[in-house]
Amino acid sequence: MDDMEEEPEKKCGLYVGQRFTAWKDAEVALDNNCESRLFQCPLRLHNENVKLQSRQETELYSEDLEYKNIVLTCASAGPKRINRGKGERPIQATWKIDCPVKVQLIATKNYLQIEKRKKLMHENTASTAKTFTAGVKPCVVRSTLRSLGCDRIQARDLSNLRAKWKREKMGGKTPEQKLAETIQQLLQADSQACVHTGKGEDGDLEFLFVQTSAMRAVVEKFGTVMLLDHTYKINKAGMPVTVFMCMDGNGNGRAAGYAFIANEKSVTIQKVLQCFVSVIGDKVASAIQTVVIDKDYSEVKGIRNVLPNVHIQLCDFHVKRTFDARVKKFKETEKVSSLLTQLRFCGDEKEFDQLTAQLESESSELFFQYFKESWMLCSLAWSFRDKKKSANLGNNTNNRLENHKSKIKVMLGPNLELFEALEKLIELVLNKEDDVFFPM
Repeated sequence: MDDMEEEPEKKCGLYVGQRFTAWKDAEVALDNNCESRLFQCPLRLHNENVKLQSRQETELYSEDLEYKNIVLTCASAGPKRINRGKGERPIQATWKIDCPVKVQLIATKNYLQIEKRKKLMHENTASTAKTFTAGVKPCVVRSTLRSLGCDRIQARDLSNLRAKWKREKMGGKTPEQKLAETIQQLLQADSQACVHTGKGEDGDLEFLFVQTSAMRAVVEKFGTVMLLDHTYKINKAGMPVTVFMCMDGNGNGRAAGYAFIANEKSVTIQKVLQCFVSVIGDKVASAIQTVVIDKDYSEVKGIRNVLPNVHIQLCDFHVKRTFDARVKKFKETEKVSSLLTQLRFCGDEKEFDQLTAQLESESSELFFQYFKESWMLCSLAWSFRDKKKSANLGNNTNNRLENHKSKIKVMLGPNLELFEALEKLIELVLNKEDDVFFPM
């Protein structure tokens, strides 16, 4: 259907508020402004006039109008609606599926008037598809289209268009086939990239490890200190993503590898770490001095089995959060909280022992028993006293990695297929490479 003008003074086109004294005049206007046949969903006037006469009303609808309410949409647009109908309207389609235009005329007693019309302008369809590809939320797309003159855009319109474009993108292939295709395209674009997959006992995908040549170069150059953590809810398969990160010479966090994992069991993480070491090589792996993690014992066990000589340091932010939660649970005093803070930042052995003695006298017996078993006997570095024994290049927390994870959350979401999530992760890395090599 051609574009429909808004201004009533226009002599051509269709617009809201336009009136017709007879259905024949409306048909002529519709025929002059339509590129394709329209399907009609009418409510005829005959039955309405019968109802009015039964109520003994004298003012009836003009018979020339023929319809009290008629909705028109493209007969050729959208798939045929599957229902239990008798087939009397075989070309019936619904404007809820793929149809760009809907026109509704409502009768008064003497004329038909265009009351509603919906259009999703064809010239904006391509740009709308690009916004969805970029991950823009439907509510933002809807507002933007409305500002461009595409009024009466419903959420269902955008949802149907997005589903249509996704079907077109799949090209009749399964998500597994698209994943294989995406991996092949990655390897063609980067011949030095490495992709490893592993299957569980049930034959399902257990992990998918990916490292580009640029990521490997980062590890080779800046791999003294590694940051390791997981992020969640970024693909439809529900697979967490293990993120490896290094810090470059300018203090920028740089991705060093990704792994989609089916679970966070230590055996799975160990397999992923073995892939990571096999890709970077034993020489580069032996240069890793420190790995900064949260207090995840699955990660700890995997690291110790694969990289037995590295020092494991705990993120100070997570240590503080754990301490705060325990102080609240055991209903300890502010003095106890203050002593725990001093212990975190204490770098002297003698001072550390003094603070520990004060904590024992100030805290309850249950709390100090917890502290002794969980932290005093903990071989992981959580205090500056232990962290100074190995390099961390100022990475007392996993903040750089957390920042990267927040960007992953912006670009990825729980509705993405695995191949789409992989594509967007690679795009994110390429964007970061541009930022590093071409700073503002």
